[in-house]
Amino acid sequence: ISAAVAQQGAIATQMSLVRTMRSAKKEVLRLLIVFIDRSGPPEAEPMAVAKGFIPPVLDPILGDYKRNIAGARDPEVLSLFSTVVGKLKTNVVAEVPRIMEAVFECTLDMITKNFEDFPEHRIRFFEFLKAINRHCF
Repeated sequence: ISAAVAQQGAIATQMSLVRTMRSAKKEVLRLLIVFIDRSGPPEAEPMAVAKGFIPPVLDPILGDYKRNIAGARDPEVLSLFSTVVGKLKTNVVAEVPRIMEAVFECTLDMITKNFEDFPEHRIRFFEFLKAINRHCF
């Protein structure tokens, strides 16, 4: 997706192949959200999920979100990290600065340029901030 956008510009997000890839990416993100939301003792202790599962998925997801143009960023990424923080609570406090570094500024730029664009990002961004305030401080 990133390569297509870099090569062809923002119009690439409207092409059928890119839309199909984005759809698959959204489904994977939703699957991760459900997995984390349903994880719990005794099968998956929060600390085990936070230490064994979260770090390997951070780099590809956060890197993709930060590198993409605004129109190619998926709001499901923000939902995923809201779920991560809400479910794993203090077990992911060490990862929160890294997550914030990747999503905060670029999402804030998206939602403050025009208050009508990206309504899903706006809602999920504030849900993400709410989860951080509630569970990490």
